[in-house]
Order: sequence, then C-alpha cells, then structure tokens
Amino acid sequence: MIYAFLAVIIIAFILCAPVRAELSFKDQKASGKLYLWKIPIYKKSVKEKKGEGKTKNSPEEKVKTFEKSSKKLSERIKEFSELRRSTVRLIKKYIRLENVSVEILFGTGEAASTAIGIGLLWGAVYGVLGNLGRIIFVNKHDVKINPDYQKATFKTEGKCIIRSRIVYIIIIAITILIKIKFRRNKNG
Repeated sequence: MIYAFLAVIIIAFILCAPVRAELSFKDQKASGKLYLWKIPIYKKSVKEKKGEGKTKNSPEEKVKTFEKSSKKLSERIKEFSELRRSTVRLIKKYIRLENVSVEILFGTGEAASTAIGIGLLWGAVYGVLGNLGRIIFVNKHDVKINPDYQKATFKTEGKCIIRSRIVYIIIIAITILIKIKFRRNKNG
C-alpha cells in the first residue's frame, strides 16, 4: 500500500516537472538542449550538410515527379491545417516561447541593394514572429538585423527557449495522435 502511494507521488512529481528546451542556430550549425528542473538531460548538435550527389532526369521525368509531389504536398497541407486549427488552443495555453533572439548580418557589397535587403529581412522576421505569436505565446523577443555595406555577407544567429510541463506535452501529443488517427480512419 505504501509503495503504491509512493509510486503515485513520484509519478505525479515527474509529470508536473518543468521542462525547458533551448534551440540555437549559428553559422549553419543547429544545436539544442533539453532541461528537466534546470538539469540538462539531452544535448544535440547538427551541422548542415552540403549538397550531395545530384541525379540527372529528363524534363518529362521532372514534370511527373513535380506533379506527384505537389499533389502529395497539397493533401498534406490540407491535413496539417485542419490539425493545426484544432490543437493551436492547447499549444498556446500550455507552451511558452521565451527569449527569442535573432541576429542577422546582411550585405551585398552595394549600399542600395543592401538597404532594400535589410528592409525585406525586417519584414520577413517580424512576419514570422507575428504568425508564431498566433500559435504559441511569445514572452520576449529581440531582433537585430545589421547591414554590412562593404562586402557580400549573410550570417545568422538565433536562439529561443521553450517552456512547458511534461504533463502538458503528453496531453498535447495524445490529442494530436487521436486527431491524426481519427482523420486517417475517416479518410479511408
């Protein structure tokens, strides 16, 4: 009896544990860390791969491949948008995105085109942050986009922290899995 009580308390303690994930991107290298009660439990670094061997296809094969992939993509996008609408409320309620920082150094070597590019980058970054704010609560963000008028440059650095509790992540995952299973059974 006492062991069952202790097991229930330990499980409840673990399920209510705060979880924090830190994601960062710098110089074409992504890394992530996962913390449970501020204790690091997982760390991963991935370096972006350069283009690997390309195959040559005839124009007809390229058109057929494009048509097949575009049909699959449109079906996937439709399924995803239906799933997104039903789970955004849960995600916004239980997951927080904190300390989003983006730093970009951009230059083309020419002042006029650099200025236009900087304006486009500001619009793109804040467009992404605005749309992200509709899905998940963004607590704090810091965006720095600096021009380099002297030479052609494009360097990015980004970092964000995602906070939640294990029980909320489990609830969201189960909800998503149930909705995916229901959609697949409904479609055939």
